[in-house]
Amino acid sequence: MTPPFYAKRVAAEKNMVTGGSKRVILCDDEAILRKVAFKMISACGYEPNIVNSGRDLIGFLESGGVENLAAIIIDLQMPEMSGSVLLGALKHIAPQVPVIVSSGHIDDDYVQEIREAGAVNFLNKPYSMAELCRAIDSAAEPVGVNGI
Repeated sequence: MTPPFYAKRVAAEKNMVTGGSKRVILCDDEAILRKVAFKMISACGYEPNIVNSGRDLIGFLESGGVENLAAIIIDLQMPEMSGSVLLGALKHIAPQVPVIVSSGHIDDDYVQEIREAGAVNFLNKPYSMAELCRAIDSAAEPVGVNGI
């Protein structure tokens, strides 16, 4: 786990570079994961917004929630709307926002399909704070930075 002093330094550096905290939306149906991820996203230097369903996420984005977004993280397996259906909807609602997909039950072929559908990264649950921070930072980094 990342030491708290390091997380605070990272958060302070992000605020200096961006002029304020960028937001990350997490969409997951598991209450305990939402609670833990809220703290982890904050420690990574981002302002967390948490929703518990694909419908809530779509409603949030359609009501103007796309401003200052670094990334959206969605669970692949949720009731009502699967992550793959949600990923397709997000590409129409907020095509400029990078989407990270997370799941605890997935094979390599499906990860490739998700990437081809537009996900920029994949997090295998359970993920560490370091893995989460790397995934968000990588997704949020503008194309062309560091030679990419």
